[in-house]
Amino acid sequence: PVAVALDPHDPDAPRRARAYRAAGHEVLILLTGLPMGATASDLDVTFDAWFRALPEAVALMESPESGFQGNRGMAQAIMPFLNADGYGLITFERGLNPVQQSAASAGVASTSVFRVIDGDDENQFVIRRYLDRATFRAQQEGSVVVMGRAGHAETIHGLIGWRIEERAGEVALV
Repeated sequence: PVAVALDPHDPDAPRRARAYRAAGHEVLILLTGLPMGATASDLDVTFDAWFRALPEAVALMESPESGFQGNRGMAQAIMPFLNADGYGLITFERGLNPVQQSAASAGVASTSVFRVIDGDDENQFVIRRYLDRATFRAQQEGSVVVMGRAGHAETIHGLIGWRIEERAGEVALV
């Protein structure tokens, strides 16, 4: 299913999570507002509150703007919590991606986003081109994850146009 990442600081997130889950979508918690100096006990308290508020969530997703890729200590502190409760992790492809390495070592299910298709407010034609590239990569590697904003009209038009052109038939779109 399509996954929807929600900001755990949004007071409307619990209602939205229930609605998305009822509609068959997976719910992710967008990692926002984590202080880089957070201790393991700080993270435990934070994640416990977030997952209690959003029990439909199946994974944490790194924020594209303020990820923790460069902080190996924080990545290693997060993994036991995710592993113990069976949550997954989604990050972004950056450099050697130490967070993915930490997840693999800890046995945490994880993947990384190949491309944010509308991060610079791309138009629908550029988005279609990005989706074509993602399809090519998926055919090479078996799978690929892209991210877009549901509230960005060009993203929706790009996805619809890409599907109409029947390029989506070359991959399983989830």
